[in-house]
Amino acid sequence: MTVRSALQINMHPLDARHVAHTLGHELEVWGRQVERVTLTIDTKRSLTGRYRGASYDENRKQLFDHIETFAARFSNLEIVEVDYSPEAREAVRRRYFDSSADVPEKAYDGGPLHAYFYGLLRADADYILHMDSDMLFGGGSQAWLDEAIGWFEQTPRCAIRQSIARTPTVDGALADLHRYFPEATRCRDRRALAADYLGLWFP
Repeated sequence: MTVRSALQINMHPLDARHVAHTLGHELEVWGRQVERVTLTIDTKRSLTGRYRGASYDENRKQLFDHIETFAARFSNLEIVEVDYSPEAREAVRRRYFDSSADVPEKAYDGGPLHAYFYGLLRADADYILHMDSDMLFGGGSQAWLDEAIGWFEQTPRCAIRQSIARTPTVDGALADLHRYFPEATRCRDRRALAADYLGLWFP
């Protein structure tokens, strides 16, 4: 069933070492601001790149042992292994890549690709807060998500909202903070952006 808001976190067995220190923090900051928490675990081992990893099976067990301890604390939490079946891959393609004939399972370096979009699909929410498992958040406000959704509702042409990933400058300037997103210069709500977020919309 589609919910209004969901937190969706991607993980991989090789994340086990840091997840022991970061997941609890992520859930405490965000888990009670959403209706659903979807932990998406990519258990399909890559054949190339650093994602092949060593001690894969050991890390996989360690990861699941750890994340399952949170299921009892967060009643809105679900643990989902990424489904690579033809049906699941086709569902992702139709939802996010409808003009493409196929979508690769992995990125060129063996990193996740299908897994990210499968996680978004399974989160099944009007508003999805996506993150990886190695992120830390300062401040700890329990109103962040409601504020962001409120901004979306007032700015219907906006496609993406992203928090500034470092301390804002003294004058609130955004210069060079998002140089990889040239379309950001087309956002017109400068006061809101300078205060909290980067918003992107496209004509």
